[in-house]
Amino acid sequence: MYSWNAGNQTDPEGVYFEFSHEYIDRCYLLDTMKWFYLLFIAIFATASIVWALFTFYLWRGTNQNGVQKWFLVIPATKTLEEIEKSLYYFTCPWNVTTTAIYITSFAQQIMEILIVICQSTIINSIFYLVAAGWGTTMQQI
Repeated sequence: MYSWNAGNQTDPEGVYFEFSHEYIDRCYLLDTMKWFYLLFIAIFATASIVWALFTFYLWRGTNQNGVQKWFLVIPATKTLEEIEKSLYYFTCPWNVTTTAIYITSFAQQIMEILIVICQSTIINSIFYLVAAGWGTTMQQI
């Protein structure tokens, strides 16, 4: 609330300012975003399941190598990342001021950091190994 020249007139300048913060709950604005994240979870989980079925069951007797199995890491880690993001938006941690919400929010942030670090490290190492010829021209590096 902003008030100019109202209220306390004992100020020698004749000006009085009062600032107060009103919290407005706006978690409802993120409802559509929550469903998009659930859609992404379904897409990445389906991709993970289909890739795992093809790699470990349908292509078992054919000429496959370890690279195809390691590529399962990409949709699987993206699924974990989208699950973490959707949990963050579904809990709406900025709406409640209890200690449990702060601990949950902190745990979710730590989980996000770990998922992103593991995901980027594993995916980059797989791509570097493939670029060096692992699984395509030579079987071991």
